[in-house]
Amino acid sequence: MSDEAAWYETLRASLSPMQRLALAYAPARVQASWCALLALDRRLAQTVGRNREPGLTQLRLSWWRDMFAKPVAQWPHGEPLLTALTGWPAQLAALGALVDGWEHMIGPAPIPQGALSLFVDGRVAAMSALSHRIDGGDVTALARRWALADLGCHVSDVLEREQISSMLAASARPRQPTGRAMRPLAVLNTLCERAFAANRPIGGAGDLASAMRVGLFGR
Repeated sequence: MSDEAAWYETLRASLSPMQRLALAYAPARVQASWCALLALDRRLAQTVGRNREPGLTQLRLSWWRDMFAKPVAQWPHGEPLLTALTGWPAQLAALGALVDGWEHMIGPAPIPQGALSLFVDGRVAAMSALSHRIDGGDVTALARRWALADLGCHVSDVLEREQISSMLAASARPRQPTGRAMRPLAVLNTLCERAFAANRPIGGAGDLASAMRVGLFGR
């Protein structure tokens, strides 16, 4: 097994079932790039979600921020996720923005709306960087809706949900079907918007059929 195949399988195994489903709709040529970004986003989410000590969480996030501020040649070896991102030198600033976004989610609920907006901005920046890397076109509007809906599916505070719902209602909808390269984003957004609107976990009735339709046709 090649080094790329090895880290790809390692990172793919770390993804959530929803992410693996979405990844299946990416063309073969871009699956590695998609897998790397999804794995990074999931790693950061787990860092923020699992740690109850804000100082320790910030320290762990700062390690990733420091990595993305350095040239790739200076990265340490042995971390599959860093290995997967060595081909992203032009997108490191956006990856740093993703780390910054997750840092805004540290703290007790309710997270202020300004911090929620900055979190969304970081995810949009990362998705836009991925799209630029794989020639996926402008996905800003779709990425914003996904970032909001996905966040809404993972918060329980009533005020946070109300803020997210208001932000999502004010967010523009994409006018065109999503192209093949960024089709996983359309799948993720569909699953998250359906679950958030119904106030239920992802994987409810009709979710798989909706994901398959969007995965095939882009909307």
